[in-house]
Amino acid sequence: MSASARQPQRRELRSGTKKRLKMLLFALFLFLVWTGSKLWDQLGEVNARMEQLEQAERRLAETRERNEAYKLEINRLNDPEYIEQLLRKELHMVKEGETLFIETE
Repeated sequence: MSASARQPQRRELRSGTKKRLKMLLFALFLFLVWTGSKLWDQLGEVNARMEQLEQAERRLAETRERNEAYKLEINRLNDPEYIEQLLRKELHMVKEGETLFIETE
């Protein structure tokens, strides 16, 4: 075989290689686009979950504060003097011999 017969074969090989390389790069590009879109979706989901977590932590803190207030109220309700104050204030009860005055506007 002569040198001139080998050149067309090399050109065909080079053009086939270029086509395969272009297809590979195109497939890689599509894969990167798909991966990027999935990453974007997952970041959005993570941000939504973080907001839910923050809301849950705020509700937990509020519930703990209310729980502490209820515990304090329970302790105060075991005190006879506090119960007497509540009866006088809320139910307008008086001791024997006392007179109750209610202001009206």
